[in-house]
Amino acid sequence: MTASWYPPLLALLPLIPAVAAGFFQQWSALSAALVLIWAAMALPRWRDGRAHLDRADLLALAWLLWLPLTLIWSHVGDFSEAVVFGLAMLPAGFLVWRRWPHAQRVWPWTQGLLWLLAGVLAAWGMLQDPAATYTGKPEGPYIDPNVYAATLNLLWLPLTAFYLRARAQRPRWIEGVMLLVLGLLATAFFMSASRGAGLAALILFPLIFWHARRQAGYTGRAIKWLILAALGYGIALLAMDQDVGGRLAETVRSGDSARMLLWRSTWQMIVQQPWLGWGFGSFRLLYPAHRDPLETGSAGYWSHNDYLQIWQEGGLFSLLLVLAFTLVMVVRITSSSGSNSLPHFGQTAGRLLRS
Repeated sequence: MTASWYPPLLALLPLIPAVAAGFFQQWSALSAALVLIWAAMALPRWRDGRAHLDRADLLALAWLLWLPLTLIWSHVGDFSEAVVFGLAMLPAGFLVWRRWPHAQRVWPWTQGLLWLLAGVLAAWGMLQDPAATYTGKPEGPYIDPNVYAATLNLLWLPLTAFYLRARAQRPRWIEGVMLLVLGLLATAFFMSASRGAGLAALILFPLIFWHARRQAGYTGRAIKWLILAALGYGIALLAMDQDVGGRLAETVRSGDSARMLLWRSTWQMIVQQPWLGWGFGSFRLLYPAHRDPLETGSAGYWSHNDYLQIWQEGGLFSLLLVLAFTLVMVVRITSSSGSNSLPHFGQTAGRLLRS
């Protein structure tokens, strides 16, 4: 099939299950079916023996096989199924993309779709009335500003890496569109005032800029990016009552007693089922029984510490698998060099944000 519409159609295919699983848990079965179709398209590379399994592949495969096993001992029954389907998207997508025969052909279209998705998502939050949200902050299509900010970061990080990469013949209008989207992302991100996403950005963006420092034309692009980030922060200060910088500074000065109480309760649940966990998706169902009466600052849906929550829900082996996969990817990307590795560094940094 060689029609001109085929590459963009293939580029959409891996994004559909991600969007479906992200917005509607009841769509998880559809998401899984689409991923299976996508996987079937990658089978020729497996059959021809052109793609061996390295350490990252083996860890992703172990994670993919382990997830359904956790349903056997889950204490929350069918509730875990939707969560397991969602968690399976990362290892399934990782394994399939690396063996998909059309990956290189589709990648330019995928980048374009990511820029479009980022612009729409950022504008969504900026146009929201904060007074109409539960937290008084932009939440985008979600019901939590922290999830919204983390999603923005998952796009902002790799797109920054794409922008910083040297391109000898990049038309000015394309660079203008890139700068517009990056500015929208910065503004929406700072308006969400998420401390966790803000701290992750403070840690990971310097690594991306350091990794890009030898790119041709780096200084000019970096200055433009910094100006846009500063403008976005200034607009957020004028538009919102809450300031992510101020919130982080206050946390450093005074701590966060509510989160400490939340993590203490999570640890109590871990101690009761340390090896196999309670089942994915169990935290929000079990937390009310372990909640400290003094902890009134959260909705009780998440522990606000992914390491603790993965351990509590999936057990120690789940935590070790996630940590090992993350370590392998970080070592692989940070030890690479050259212009082609820069976007992949951004993608890997994005995957770490939820921690």
